[in-house]
Amino acid sequence: MIHLYHHMASFVAKIIRAFTGHAPRTGPSLSGPRILPAYAALARFQTNGVEIEPRLRLLVTQLAAERSRCRWCIEHGRHLWREAQFPLEPLRTLLRYESSGSFSDRERAALRFAD
Repeated sequence: MIHLYHHMASFVAKIIRAFTGHAPRTGPSLSGPRILPAYAALARFQTNGVEIEPRLRLLVTQLAAERSRCRWCIEHGRHLWREAQFPLEPLRTLLRYESSGSFSDRERAALRFAD
């Protein structure tokens, strides 16, 4: 997994350098050692046939994107949310999910787990 992380971090740095013309900044948004393995684990996760409803899946992945500060992931998640025609209020209060009235207890539990 460490080798995969190093390879992906190098790849992401090259992409950022190609688009911006300068080396990417370091910090938790790009080089945090837990970010890429977490995405890899999410990709491997199997629900054994239990399907998570689309709203909950989008909420959890959007929170992960917000916490990682990946601009592309955040914008892509917002696009998918609008495409699904869900109300925008939950996205606006996502980072305050514990105190927001926009989420059910089940959604709060999933968001706590993702956090």
